[in-house]
Parts: sequence; structure tokens; C-alpha cells
Amino acid sequence: MRFALLLTAFLTLHASAETYYIDDLVIETSSNTYSSTCFSGAKHSILVSGSIGPDSTFAVGKLIDQRKPCTDASGDVISPIEVTLESGGGYLEDGYKLGKVFRERGVTTIIPDDKMCASSCAVAFLGGKKRVVADKGSILFHAPYLKQMQLEGKQRITCDLPKEELQALNDYYSSMTSVEVGDRLYERTMWYCSAENGWTIKGSSAAELYGVATHTASRSPPIDVMAKPDNTLGDCIIRTAKQSGRMTWLNEVNSNKFEAILDAIIVRQWIAEKERPLYASGDWTENRIAYESDVLKLQDLAQEFRNYAINLGRYEDAEYLNAIVRCDKF
Repeated sequence: MRFALLLTAFLTLHASAETYYIDDLVIETSSNTYSSTCFSGAKHSILVSGSIGPDSTFAVGKLIDQRKPCTDASGDVISPIEVTLESGGGYLEDGYKLGKVFRERGVTTIIPDDKMCASSCAVAFLGGKKRVVADKGSILFHAPYLKQMQLEGKQRITCDLPKEELQALNDYYSSMTSVEVGDRLYERTMWYCSAENGWTIKGSSAAELYGVATHTASRSPPIDVMAKPDNTLGDCIIRTAKQSGRMTWLNEVNSNKFEAILDAIIVRQWIAEKERPLYASGDWTENRIAYESDVLKLQDLAQEFRNYAINLGRYEDAEYLNAIVRCDKF
């Protein structure tokens, strides 16, 4: 019970999440302020779903500005703010504005598995300094259009826009990618004058091939994927602590306590290796935080037992426990 309360307090202190509902726009934020890799700042994620419009441009821009990204000791950003996009589109002008916010702030944009980013969402996505489309994610482009009301009261769309507006789209594509990629993207976009259909790319490999994504999801994910929560520290802890069976002088309560924490560390590392998330979901972040908490707790316990072993004259065991204590801390 005591450990559960401590862990709950730890999670509350170092991880935070908020959800904002604005008309049909939903913005979810999460932050991990406890990371061994951040000298200052924190790892931040923002999920945007719903219509792209003035609300999304204002709210997302403000939320980004309120957050300091993870930096190293020299002040260089090592984990940019990540924005995940799931939207059917909205206003083109706000797609431009949101994309420029992403580029100016050095944001990483992500389209997750089984989700689509279409129309003005696709325009905004291109603003990411790093852009990742998941293997089952999709992005859709179509020509900009206007809605017109016909005499019979039905709406129709037209893509017959002024040349300067179309040139602005081409210029935006080129500025966010390259002239070659921008021209190709503009050409394919203009093939589709539709509110529902468009030129669709699915998967990370195709998105990178056409210059829409800067990285494939499998080769270069937007965050430091925890293949192991911390290779050096995790391996050191597990390798040395697995010898806990030699401490026969410990009473059953303390022995069980030590082994329970070690088992939790091994399980959490296995979960991290198995899941390999594209972006930091809440469950994945909690697993990482709990893992780091367990490691520090085990090291503190090892130090306590080391001192006790010395008093008992168990110098060999004391040296073994000291090896756990000496494993590099976060």
C-alpha cells in the first residue's frame, strides 16, 4: 500500500495530461517531466482531432508556446514537441497558419496508425520539421475549393480559384518540402476537385518516398523509442540484481520485497521492448515512469542491505549489493 501511494504521488508529480474541447475540436496534451535524457524542459505530446480552423491555430499554437521542449546541457533540443494529427480537414488558410507554427517551433508532426489526416490537416502536417506517417496511417490531399449554392438550393463545389491562390498553395508545398517535391505534390493535388476524395498516401514508406514524410516510422521514430527503458542502467540493474538468491541471511519479508521490485523492473522492460510505440501514449509513459521509479527504489534498498551485510560481516554479499548501487543513476 505504501509503495502504491508513493508511486501514485510520483506519477502525479512527473506526468500530466489535459484535454480541451472547443466546438468540434479536441486537443489532448501529455507531458513527462521526468526523463533521464532531458537536462531541461520535458517531453511533450499534443493530439489534435477535429476541424482545422481558427480555434486549432490559436489553441495549438498557444499550447506549444507554453511548453519547453527537452534539451541537453548545451541547450540543443533533443526531443521536440510532438503533435499527432487526426482530422478530416477544415479551412485551408488555417492549415497554412498551423503548418507555419509547427515549422517555426521545430515541432514533429505524426499521423498514427489507422488514422487519416486530410485536406487542410495534410497542409498543416507538412509544417513539421520532422514528419512521420505510421505504417497504417494515411494522408489525403485534394485541390482547394469553394462551395457555391445552386438555384435549386443544392451546394456544389468549384476548384476554379484565382491563380494567385493556387500559386500560394504551390509555394507553401515547396517551402515546407523542396521545389521538386512541392511541384509534384501540387500537381497530384490538383487532380482531385472533391470534398471527400483525393490523392491518398498510406504508410510510412510511401510517404517518405514522395517527400511527404521525412522519416519512416520503423527506421527513425519521432521519439527515443524505449527498446529497453535505459540500456546501460537497466541491463546493469537486472544483471547484478538477479543474484539476489545468494542473500540467504535476509529475512523473508525483505527478501520478498527486493525480488518483487526486481520482477517489476524486468516486466516493465519486457513491455517496453514488446510495444515499441510510435508516440508516447499515456500507458507507455506511465510504464517508463514506473520503471525508473522501481530502479531507484531497488538501488536505495540495495544500499540499505549493503550496510546491513557489512555489519553482519557478509563482505562478499556487500560487494555484490554495492555493484547494484554503483549502476549509473538517471
